[in-house]
Amino acid sequence: MKKWPGFEKGINLGGWLSQSNLKKEFLDTYITKDDIRQISEWGLDHVRLTVDYTLLQDEKGKMIDSGFEYIDRCLQWCDEYNVNMIIELHRIYGYYFLGGETDGGFFHNEKVVMRFLNIWIALAKRYGSRHERICFELLNAVMDAADQVSWMNIAKSAVSIIRVFAPQTKILVCGSRHSSVHSINTLSDFHDPNVGFSFHCYEPILFCQQQAYWRDDIPMDEKMSFPISKEEYHARLEKNPQIMFSAENTCPDLLGPDYFKNLFERAVNHVEKFDSIIYCVEYGVIDRADNASTIHWFKQIHEAFEHYGIGRALWTYKDLDYGLKDQRFEGIRETILQYL
Repeated sequence: MKKWPGFEKGINLGGWLSQSNLKKEFLDTYITKDDIRQISEWGLDHVRLTVDYTLLQDEKGKMIDSGFEYIDRCLQWCDEYNVNMIIELHRIYGYYFLGGETDGGFFHNEKVVMRFLNIWIALAKRYGSRHERICFELLNAVMDAADQVSWMNIAKSAVSIIRVFAPQTKILVCGSRHSSVHSINTLSDFHDPNVGFSFHCYEPILFCQQQAYWRDDIPMDEKMSFPISKEEYHARLEKNPQIMFSAENTCPDLLGPDYFKNLFERAVNHVEKFDSIIYCVEYGVIDRADNASTIHWFKQIHEAFEHYGIGRALWTYKDLDYGLKDQRFEGIRETILQYL
C-alpha cells in the first residue's frame, strides 16, 4: 500500500478545539507552541487537530473568524517545528457521535448538510494552498451502518466542493460502525489519488476501553490484560452480552500474535484495488490498563502498521484518559514512543 509522506506517525490534540468548553482562557493556554515542540522532539511528523463546529460556526451558520485563528496559530507552530497537520471535524451541526446527538437530521436534511459543506468551503479557501502541510478529515465517525449510503453521498459532495479551492489537499473519509476498519471494505473509489479512508482502532475493545466511564455497555469492575486467548475473550463476551454488538469489530477469532495484521488485511487489500490508503486516525490504550499489557499492545499494533505502511495518530497528547504526556505514562513513555 502506498504511503502519504509526512503523515505516518502522529498524535491527536484532543480536548482543545473539541470536547472542551471552548472558552478563550482555556483555548489560549491548553495547547501552546511548547507542546508542538515536544511532539516534534518525540519524533512525530504530524498532529491531528480535532475541531468542533461551534468553534467555527455560530448557531445561525455564520463563520466565526476568531475560531479559525486558533487553527492559524497552531499551523504557525507546526511550520516552525516542521510538523504536519490533519484538520478534522469532530462534532458538526446536527450530528455528534457522543452525548445522544447522533440523530440530529444530518444525513437526511439538505439544510443541515449545507452547514457542514460551508465549513469545509471556508477551511478549503483558507488552507487549500497549504497542501504540503495540511490534510483534511471530513468527519470523525459515523456510528450507524444504515447511514453509510447517505454519508458517502455527502462525502463525495464535500470532496467535489473542496477540490474547487484545494485541488491537491489530501482528504480522509471515514466509514460507518464508529469508523470501524471493517466498514472500509464497503466503501467505493473516489477516483482521486489524494483521497484516503480513515478508521479508529481501540481493539480488543474490552482491553483498550476497560472501565470506560463514558460507555454504558462496558463493565466498570472488570480488568483485562493483553494478549488474551480467544477462548477467554469469548467467555468475557458471553458474560457481558450487552457488549456483543460493540465488540464484534474486535474479531476475537483472530486473536493471536498476528491479530492486528489479520484485522487490517481486508481493508488494505480493498483500497489497494484503487490505489488508495487506509489511515488510523485514533488508536490507544486507556490509562486503567496495566503497563506490561499496554506495552505489548503498542508493540503488536506497531508491527502491523509498519507491515502495511499504515499512517496513524495516537489518541491522545494529554488528558482524556489516554494522554501520552500524562503522569500515568511516566516510566513507560519512552518505550511507547518506540512503537508509535
